[in-house]
Amino acid sequence: MVFRNEHSPGSEFSVTVLNSGSQGSLLPAADRIAFGEQTVDPATGIASSQARDIVYVAWPDAMTIAGHLFEPVAGLYPARYRTLGFPDAGTWSALQRAAVAGSGL
Repeated sequence: MVFRNEHSPGSEFSVTVLNSGSQGSLLPAADRIAFGEQTVDPATGIASSQARDIVYVAWPDAMTIAGHLFEPVAGLYPARYRTLGFPDAGTWSALQRAAVAGSGL
């Protein structure tokens, strides 16, 4: 997804999303990653439509903190990364500290 801050011309940026409970998704590289922590019903495995918490992190910061959760997939253009899981509590805290101030969304 590409976003633009209407108050700052030329401020376009791309965002890709990783929600909790998802694994094996192929995400494109983007300017930012939105990590969405969802509530999942343990009986049905269905996630609620509203995220419990969302953290927007610049791609380079996300790769430094949570890069172990992404595996590059060879031979795809544009580049894609297979998700291997969702951040644990310690990684989530580090992502929150690195969050993009005022996400721009």
